[in-house]
Amino acid sequence: MIASADALALRNLVYSAESGRYWEEHPGYLKTNERVDWVLLKNLSVSHRLLREASLSADAAQALLVQAMFIAYLEDRRIIGAEAFQGASSGEAHDFESLLDMNDIQSLERLFGTLRDDFQR
Repeated sequence: MIASADALALRNLVYSAESGRYWEEHPGYLKTNERVDWVLLKNLSVSHRLLREASLSADAAQALLVQAMFIAYLEDRRIIGAEAFQGASSGEAHDFESLLDMNDIQSLERLFGTLRDDFQR
């Protein structure tokens, strides 16, 4: 009987966490400034500001951030790998971070162009 009650309590706990009800009922358990969505938005805002200070227009800065997030997603999901970065950088980069570290706009443009062509097929 206790196992059934524990299973029911656990199921209710999981449902309340998934639905957000748990966080509404216990607001102190998760600090807003520690939530992953808040940290991501803060980092994007800072990145956008730095790109603007580097003389990119607001639209260009936003487009670059969106493209970078898309490439990071593709890399994380192993949709693209070292060969894509090596092809864009004449063999010098093996991942997105090393491509960015090169500070080579042409390599980045080649990667964007290759991905655009691949996804338009």
